Amino acid sequence: MYEDIVIADNLPPLRRRQKYRTIMMQLMQNNAELSEVTEKVNNLIKVTEDIYYARGYASVLRKLRSNQWSESVSHKIEVIRDNYSMLSEEVRTQHSNYLEWIVIALISLEVIMAVVERLL
Repeated sequence: MYEDIVIADNLPPLRRRQKYRTIMMQLMQNNAELSEVTEKVNNLIKVTEDIYYARGYASVLRKLRSNQWSESVSHKIEVIRDNYSMLSEEVRTQHSNYLEWIVIALISLEVIMAVVERLL
């Protein structure tokens, strides 16, 4: 992912935005997949009403270090979300800069047209 961002930074502005959007779609897809896998794993190890099974599940959770795994996955999801937010902000900034240049060009065109009209 980080290599893709570096490559995108070296592209022309329009292609850069397109590449950023592609990276953002990949990030959101990864986020959805990680969330789905985490939910499936958490649903696999549900505590039942039977005390014997509850003790067994608790023992398995401790042995598998389920809490550490969940925290690690949650941290990775948070990193993905942060990267998505940063890329999204970059795309918004580039888009607003592009629109500002269009407005400047239109104002300049209007001024030139007014000057030409006065001269004629």
